[in-house]
Amino acid sequence: MDKLPPEIVLQILRTLKDEENNIAPLLRLNSQWFNCGISVLWGGGGMGQGMDSELVEVYESRRQIYASVIRSLNLIVYQRAYRTAFRYLTFPKLMCLTIIFEPPKDEEDQSPESLVLEDKFDLQQYLHSGVRYLWVIGDVNADLLAFPDTYCFHLRTLFITNVHPHHRLKILSGVLQNNGTVINGALTWKDPARRMAADNFNI
Repeated sequence: MDKLPPEIVLQILRTLKDEENNIAPLLRLNSQWFNCGISVLWGGGGMGQGMDSELVEVYESRRQIYASVIRSLNLIVYQRAYRTAFRYLTFPKLMCLTIIFEPPKDEEDQSPESLVLEDKFDLQQYLHSGVRYLWVIGDVNADLLAFPDTYCFHLRTLFITNVHPHHRLKILSGVLQNNGTVINGALTWKDPARRMAADNFNI
């Protein structure tokens, strides 16, 4: 098993994962299988896609190993357990980030307005110069939408969707226009009269 070419190992792992098999035990065979399979575990085609709900299940001592190869991540901001678990992780290869601001589900969760400063601190580890694609979903405070411009110097695509009605189009348009490297941008917001309104920007 340790003499197979890496291409064969990758193909085996991808085939098994596509068939919804649990490939995690195979990564323990040896270092070659681990190195080939670690990105496959997070998504097909070697993209390295991860969900915060999956990463939090990894043993704390090994989370950084996985975080170091993830290229695409879906992050739910209001999950406090995830934020605590990932606080000291770095994501050096992260290129595509989806930030989901789900509405608070219980009384202990804070409102978007009260999370602004804390979120800015927590999101710094994800919003770095390597990020090319950013998708923001949900009830996010408008102040946070200017945050990518500070750290994502090479951002190419910015989508803001399912925006709460209290965000004005002028503010959101300014966010897109202030990110000088963005060439693809779009936003959708909740409009009671039309259910959903949308604008596409060619910046």
